Amino acid sequence: MTALAYVAQVLAMLPQLIGAGQSIMGLVTQAQTAVSNMQAENRGPTPEEIAALRAVTDSIHAQIQAIPDSGIPTP
Repeated sequence: MTALAYVAQVLAMLPQLIGAGQSIMGLVTQAQTAVSNMQAENRGPTPEEIAALRAVTDSIHAQIQAIPDSGIPTP
């Protein structure tokens, strides 16, 4: 599996795993579209696209971290 295929698979799973609102879902969709376009064009991301994907994933991460703790202990 190529790195882009792995990224696309992970991004496709995020909506099911997160369920944290429209803002996060919009960002996930944006990233999925970008990666799908790269795959369709059979190319890797440009430095600008890498920076944009990093910004999207950083924003997703920050929003997930802002979700109140459920109180469920993690192993």
